[in-house]
Amino acid sequence: MVFLWQRLTEIRALSDEAKQLDAIDLLLHRSDPGPGGRYLDLGAPGSLRHTTGGQPWESDPGYLTSPFVGYDMAGIARYHTESADPGHTAALPVAQLRQLCTHYTTALTVRLDHLEPSAYTLRVAYGVAPASISLTVNGVPHAPSFCDDVERTCTYAIAAELTAEGRLVLTWCAAPGEHGVRVAELWLSPASGHD
Repeated sequence: MVFLWQRLTEIRALSDEAKQLDAIDLLLHRSDPGPGGRYLDLGAPGSLRHTTGGQPWESDPGYLTSPFVGYDMAGIARYHTESADPGHTAALPVAQLRQLCTHYTTALTVRLDHLEPSAYTLRVAYGVAPASISLTVNGVPHAPSFCDDVERTCTYAIAAELTAEGRLVLTWCAAPGEHGVRVAELWLSPASGHD
């Protein structure tokens, strides 16, 4: 609620009605990747079906080498303590308060199948500072073309050659000494102007 309250307060402060309507449209469709795209809320129930690797719970009850759904407890606490003053800190959407996680240097791998062979734009919302995480796409290292530290999102350009077989294997690794990988959401959209 705090995220929505903040966004609606910001929208109300816009002086131009057309800008207000555009901002409302963006808010209503924040998870829409557009035609031919994919959106994944990676902290949602059932999100583990998109991962590869890991072990059964009996073999890895502490999730030391397996992905798991984790929660941004500091973000959740902010929701409860700052709800009286929603303008105090930039609130995150609920979808970013829960993430697919791994511990330490264990890689997090997400597989997307049945894609059109095309260039894409990948936007990822992280649960930690993205500077400490590296991404490979089908084994090819990818540096972000843009990062927003406030929203903890990064955007990556995915070349059409990487989707020629109709799939993407996205693998994130944390830098040595970090607590691990935390990925909350991803938007995969066909790149405009590319086929």
